[in-house]
Amino acid sequence: METNKKKIGTKNYILLILLFLAGIALTLYLCKWYQVIDQNKKSVPIIRGTLSEITDQELDDYLLENPTSIIYLCTSDSQQCRNYEKDVRNYFVNSGLSETIIYVNLTNIDQTKFIKKFNQKHHYKVKLSTNYPAIIYFADGEIKDMIQGKKGNTLTLNRTKDFFKSNEFGE
Repeated sequence: METNKKKIGTKNYILLILLFLAGIALTLYLCKWYQVIDQNKKSVPIIRGTLSEITDQELDDYLLENPTSIIYLCTSDSQQCRNYEKDVRNYFVNSGLSETIIYVNLTNIDQTKFIKKFNQKHHYKVKLSTNYPAIIYFADGEIKDMIQGKKGNTLTLNRTKDFFKSNEFGE
């Protein structure tokens, strides 16, 4: 009996190893590409285009020019803020609040320094914290009302609706 054993050449082994290396390199490249796209998405707030946006440096000037204002504070890279913005975006548009609320994106700033400066300048019974999102209602240059998330408990659409209803805004 004759057996048909074919000898597998070293050329085939080298080709197989190169194919595996190319597959691994392609996988690593696609993972890195996905991370860049994901990071870019997180740098753009969901609420952008719905609300007017100002920077943290422009906030003081804006409040001087518009002493009665509603300010929305959040960070675009926070998952809590992103989830909240998905929930409230349609509410802001449908209730006509998108023309009234001003968005301050606090993503690329020293938030502790911003909060300290804000609390020193604007006194209220509750201090602003880094538990975003936060909505602040200014009347005549003073804080009249504020809602913000608490540790482990973020803002909800219902709390937001109650806030605007109690301050007689929106629907």
